[in-house]
Amino acid sequence: MVTGERVGREDAEGDLPRGLRPDLTRVLQDSLLPTALPVLPGARLAARYATAGSALSAGGDWYDAISLGDGRLALSVGDVVGSGPAAAAVMGQLRSALSAYLLAGMELAEVITRLGEFARRVPGAAGATACVAVLDPALGELSYTSAAHPPIVRARPGAKAVFLPRAAGNPLALGDGDFELRRALVEPGDLVVLYSDGAVDRSGRPPQRGAAGLLACAAEIAADQEATVDACCDRLLGALLPAGPPVDDLALLLLRVREPHAPLNRTVPGRSDQLGVLRRELRDWLAEREIDGEDALAVQIAVGEATANAVEHAYTGSESGPVTLTAELDPAGTLLLSITDAGSWRVPEEDPRGRGRGLLLMQAAMDSVRVRHSEAGTTVELRRRLGAGPGREVEPGLDELAVAIETGPDGPVVRLRGVVDSTTVDLLQPVLRRTGRGGALELTVDLAQVGYLASAGVKMFFELAAEAAAAGGRLVLCAPPGTSAGYVARLTGLDAYVEVRTR
Repeated sequence: MVTGERVGREDAEGDLPRGLRPDLTRVLQDSLLPTALPVLPGARLAARYATAGSALSAGGDWYDAISLGDGRLALSVGDVVGSGPAAAAVMGQLRSALSAYLLAGMELAEVITRLGEFARRVPGAAGATACVAVLDPALGELSYTSAAHPPIVRARPGAKAVFLPRAAGNPLALGDGDFELRRALVEPGDLVVLYSDGAVDRSGRPPQRGAAGLLACAAEIAADQEATVDACCDRLLGALLPAGPPVDDLALLLLRVREPHAPLNRTVPGRSDQLGVLRRELRDWLAEREIDGEDALAVQIAVGEATANAVEHAYTGSESGPVTLTAELDPAGTLLLSITDAGSWRVPEEDPRGRGRGLLLMQAAMDSVRVRHSEAGTTVELRRRLGAGPGREVEPGLDELAVAIETGPDGPVVRLRGVVDSTTVDLLQPVLRRTGRGGALELTVDLAQVGYLASAGVKMFFELAAEAAAAGGRLVLCAPPGTSAGYVARLTGLDAYVEVRTR
């Protein structure tokens, strides 16, 4: 998953050296920025990167966030002198070294000192600025240090936003190499902003005016406690870039301090009509914690498969026992889930075209899947390390299935909205077979509004595709990126067997 968004500007290729295209510079920049931001119980993060007017100006700034594994969170923003691929390469070296020092467990004072020493050995690194901070939610404390970087902003609801006192220090590889360590108190609701100087520097405008605008906007955004940190980041970036691109790159990293939420613990009767109840409660629980994008899709898919298996395999006949779902985010940013029943659930055979697809789908969506059997029942334990992306909102869809049939230029088009799982497939599959004349026609199925595609639905589409191939027809699925169907098609290999259009 991609972390914070890039705000790019169209550039004239005529400004570039021969053989160097703007997209290559941006690809290099993007490859050196983090691919995920951690999600911790007491902290939510979002980041954005805005490039300056010239294609080759991209490259010198960075942002990063690292879970230290004990509930603490390390944040950094930096700025390398210069621009283009050379600055990007230096930035990548500094950010990598900084990450290594932090993950090695060094204290913050030693981290910035080591980074300064490392910068002296990297050509082009002299003069770079950096701000490094560590949040300890348990203490309500933000420790920070700086190599001549712009000061951190703290915005508290109901109060004026302020610049935290500067931590004295020269740019990296310049001066005596002494860096001051400071501490500030933070509390739930606080918005902490780290940024590069592109946030306040504008051509023809004094920096004091840009700094005042940053504080005013941060205070206004912090007052809206209902907004996600991702929405806050978009609003702040929009306010900082009202009149075109900055004169310098702009790296923006936002931290919203949160009160940790309670774990989810829900028990329902083990019946198929209760699967929607668990889906809704899990979806709401994830949304309250600002867990969205691919993380939310993966979690809902894996839990949906595990709960469906519990309902289908744990209880037989008229017997219906309980199914319990628990979810908790641990201090290191790993989501721990368990689905427990009191029956005799059996693990299906791992046949990608048969009943075992649900287990394979869970394994593909999670970092680990463990099934524990006992005389008291079965527990499925799921784990996924969370990394927030740019906050793609995924339509949850209905908890039932709506079907609309239209006539397209190449054949019938079936638009689905809602849930395609074991409770709806038995009704849907005959409809699709009749509409496609048993596979003889080209049948297009639009899955853009499907909020949940289960393994039973995947199996159905494999079967329909095989029937179409045998009858001389064709099955086409529409599953845009960021949707449940698009994600599941990629995880299961459906996109390699059936034509899956992204729009």
